[in-house]
Formats: sequence, C-alpha cells, structure tokens
Amino acid sequence: MKRILKKSLILMLIFCIFIGLFQTMSNAAGSSHSDQLMSFIKENHTDSTGAAEKVNSMSATIVTAIRIAATCVAVVMLLVLAMKYMIAAPGEKADIKKSAIPYVIGAVVLFGAVGILGIIEKFSTAVKA
Repeated sequence: MKRILKKSLILMLIFCIFIGLFQTMSNAAGSSHSDQLMSFIKENHTDSTGAAEKVNSMSATIVTAIRIAATCVAVVMLLVLAMKYMIAAPGEKADIKKSAIPYVIGAVVLFGAVGILGIIEKFSTAVKA
C-alpha cells in the first residue's frame, strides 16, 4: 500500500512540474501584449507633479533605514552572545550554545527579510509614473 501511495505521489509531482513548464512557456509567448500595454501607458501618462519621485525617494529612505537597523540589531545580538560565551564557565557554555541556535535561525530570517526589503527597494525605485 505504501509503495502505491509513494509512486502515485511521485507521478503527481512529475505531472505538476510538466504543467508548470508548459504554463511558463505559454506566458512567455504572450509577452508582446504586455510590451504594447507598457508602451501605451508610457506614451499617454505623464506625472507633472513629481509625486512619484517623492514617494520613491521616501520609500527608499525608509527601506534603507530598516535595513541598517536590522543589521545593527543582528550584529549587537551576536556580540552579546559571544561575550556571554567567552565569560561563562565551562558548565554554562552548553546552555549558551543551546540559546545560540534560536539566534542563528533568527539571524537567517532577519537577513532574509533585509534581502527581500532590498529587492522591494530596487523594484520600487525602478517604477516610473
């Protein structure tokens, strides 16, 4: 029974991968319509107030501040944990190692979020109104 379930799951996964490949190809073939739409928007829309540039610069400033603050928090947490480890007695070092695991996971999540913010910043500054 387990073999049949395993084989059927593998076949469904392969089927989903093939469907995904064909979907990507069909979307790539229709990209000329989106190019025509973007050129139409660029020709018929002008921003005379300069609001788009102000919003882009403000969002870039906010995202940069968040990125710097998040990096500083991660580095300070690492320094505190390292100092505790260096000062601790040999018996306490095992407890500090246990608390280092959530720090590492948190740091990975934090740096991942900072990276995503960087990507959002690049996309938001590339948008022209």
